Amino acid sequence: MINPDGLDEETVVELNAAYVISRQRTVETDAAFGIRQNAIGNVAIMSRVLSALQTIASLTADPSRRQALCERVDWIAELAERTIASPYDRTRFEARLERVREAFFSPEPKLPEA
Repeated sequence: MINPDGLDEETVVELNAAYVISRQRTVETDAAFGIRQNAIGNVAIMSRVLSALQTIASLTADPSRRQALCERVDWIAELAERTIASPYDRTRFEARLERVREAFFSPEPKLPEA
């Protein structure tokens, strides 16, 4: 916890909250990076991440948060484009990706397919 001398209590509370939030974002970023690293060439992991993002998006009303999720979908799509070697796997993944992207823009939330 940050406790600088000479600052009022409200400022100290705000600084501590900012520290906790920034630390949380660092942990989340590190976790997402680890998943992407382990997903290299692994269609099953990339598909599961897409499903998770679709589920989260279906429960998210805030446009800026949905946009952030959409950016994660783009990251996974780029990873797939670079690392899926099998044409069969790539075709199946691209079909799944298309369904997920459609769900992001549909008026009715759609849960991921099994």
